[in-house]
Amino acid sequence: MTTIATAGNVMPGALACLKKQGFAVSIIEGLWRAESESRIFLAEDPLILLGLVMFHDMRGDEWQPSDAEVDQFVALDQSRP
Repeated sequence: MTTIATAGNVMPGALACLKKQGFAVSIIEGLWRAESESRIFLAEDPLILLGLVMFHDMRGDEWQPSDAEVDQFVALDQSRP
């Protein structure tokens, strides 16, 4: 079993993954920016940036959540202590 947690030691790997996927990565006005020929992503750190890229890869340009997805998210989020 592998366990990976959000921490500073995963940020360099996330940056390397973005570059391997062909993104130009920079920091602009405090935000990390990944840019390709047709896509731009902005996030607080490279790991979140990589997550946005993956999110778009999986959902495409119609990435907005359905009402059911919002309801599932709210229900799960409300179960947190």
